[in-house]
Amino acid sequence: MGKCFQCGQEARLYVGEQPICLECDERREEYQRNGNHPQEHRRVSQLLEEEVRIAQSRLTQAHAEFHSVMSQTPSGLPPSDGTQRIRNASRECSHARETLMAAIRRLNSFTIYGAIPEDLKK
Repeated sequence: MGKCFQCGQEARLYVGEQPICLECDERREEYQRNGNHPQEHRRVSQLLEEEVRIAQSRLTQAHAEFHSVMSQTPSGLPPSDGTQRIRNASRECSHARETLMAAIRRLNSFTIYGAIPEDLKK
């Protein structure tokens, strides 16, 4: 069997063609049985979607900064002080990408399982 598409643990089941572990499948079924109050669902959904939009914007800005730093080295070889600027821009791109992936995972978890992140519970 594969790894759970939600949490990465060993999967024993499949939902459609996606492998899923028992714990995530139980959460998915619980959500389908109980669901969330419509207003609460809408509130959390809007917050998580905004979190994804902000993370996407941050990644776009980080990529622009990285390309700007790289374009300042026409020969492809940075000056000695430029090396650190390249490292910093690259590190910011990586961090922004990780933040976006985390935001997407939170939104997916809520959309699929109805799992409200702890920091968004009332």
